Amino acid sequence: MTDEIQFSPEELDYLRRYQNKNDERTENPNLSSGILVEQHAEKIPSKYAVLYEDVKWTWLTLNQECNKVANYFLDIGHNPGETVAIMIENTPQILSFPLTYMHSKL
Repeated sequence: MTDEIQFSPEELDYLRRYQNKNDERTENPNLSSGILVEQHAEKIPSKYAVLYEDVKWTWLTLNQECNKVANYFLDIGHNPGETVAIMIENTPQILSFPLTYMHSKL
């Protein structure tokens, strides 16, 4: 019996892509997570970005969620540099908030 973690094919694909992006970020440390989400949404829109319980979001879906949050804050008059406090359950939606602020829109 081993203590090795068993990953699904989807998880292994994600881990490989993550490692490739991590290597790319090492070469270019100025890439923000928000910009990487946008790039992934363009290059590999149908690949999974989020696997959480029964939720599976593609890169395109994650980018769309980030854009929804960014547009909401822009619509209510939020300006870059202002502080925002957020309370939300531990769900995939929580990812869209910090990524929004790393996004080029805010």
